[in-house]
Amino acid sequence: MIDLKTATISACIAHKIGNVQAEESCMFSKAEVMLNDKEGDELKKILCKPFVNTLQAHQFIHETDLQQNIVHNLIGQIFANPNKLVANSKQITQYLYRFANDYAIKAGELFFIILDNITTEVGVTNGIAIVKLEGNTKFIKTLETNQNVEVFFDKGLMSKNIEKACLVLNHDFEEGFYVYPFEKLVGETNYWNRYFLQCKARTDEFRQTNVLLNTFREFVMEDLPTEVFSKKEKINLMHNAMNYVVENNAAIDVQDFISNQLQDAQHQQDYKASLEVYVQDNDVALQKSFVPSKDALQFQRKKFRSIIKLDKNFHIYVHSNDDLIERGNDDKGKFYKVYFEEEM
Repeated sequence: MIDLKTATISACIAHKIGNVQAEESCMFSKAEVMLNDKEGDELKKILCKPFVNTLQAHQFIHETDLQQNIVHNLIGQIFANPNKLVANSKQITQYLYRFANDYAIKAGELFFIILDNITTEVGVTNGIAIVKLEGNTKFIKTLETNQNVEVFFDKGLMSKNIEKACLVLNHDFEEGFYVYPFEKLVGETNYWNRYFLQCKARTDEFRQTNVLLNTFREFVMEDLPTEVFSKKEKINLMHNAMNYVVENNAAIDVQDFISNQLQDAQHQQDYKASLEVYVQDNDVALQKSFVPSKDALQFQRKKFRSIIKLDKNFHIYVHSNDDLIERGNDDKGKFYKVYFEEEM
């Protein structure tokens, strides 16, 4: 859990970064941006918007030695000495520029902000956000003069211009910090997480909860035979799985979860096999028992809203209480009957 409501910006600097293939250079600021309290609050609202929603915690990595991860080390130096923000942010921008060698990567502004008083599950800490904005947005400005309202058209940067970002919390330096990366569109270049940040998802309660529920949902919807399980029955299984995790919030035993949710022994073995494949392929140290993450459950509730697609004519969104929907047949064909109390 990350709460930025009480966080304040203590330092900020912005650089211009171009595209190598387009022969666009970089422009580096020589000093930090001076902000008053109101300006700092407004800037935080814009630049920190990607971190308002629940994100998976990552950590910096390196194939041989974590100390060889450029961003990890330069960020660590800024935490140790905030006066290095100007110099180190320039080095990080130059390092990012090396990967801007695809025409699909647009030029933009790269912001670095130091945030104080970030509330997390382990206490209050500080953090550093790197935010890349691409493309200006047109907007209208007004100015009142001599009882007239003058209208001006201008261009500027808004939160919707944020394409890439990451928030690094000053916690667990030796294991690669807590890193929260954001990408608006993950294109073919995949340079932000893989090459620039060099980070991977942490195997914590958040990830383990997501892995269990994601793999179960995929197994139910894709692997359970449709001739045995109707769409409504599959939705029931998914909602039951979510309720089971919520009710057993002290600890989830993976084997008990599987036995409770899947009655057929063969289905249990099939799911175990698919879960093992996922764990191996995605480098997840899934524990036999773990405490489910509240943030992950909140995130999963959005994904467990199921959709029943009827030909190309109708989509029925089932958020909860699927007892209010019935499936049947009559002389006209297949149908669903939906009960409700109030039309919204």
